[in-house]
Amino acid sequence: MSADRPTKEQLLQIVADVLAGRRPESDLAKYGLTLGETIEGDVARQQLLDELEALDSGDDAAPA
Repeated sequence: MSADRPTKEQLLQIVADVLAGRRPESDLAKYGLTLGETIEGDVARQQLLDELEALDSGDDAAPA
């Protein structure tokens, strides 16, 4: 992981590792990640893409 900001792929891997029990949940907060209710399918995909786009833009506002 770079010293600056993790890539999208690295952020996804962190979440996957926490969910699988390979990393502590405290790593989520360390990287500004949170887990909410489980959503699936196209809705989940679009939400993820929106959130990652907001991260890239530096926008601190929550996605709609």
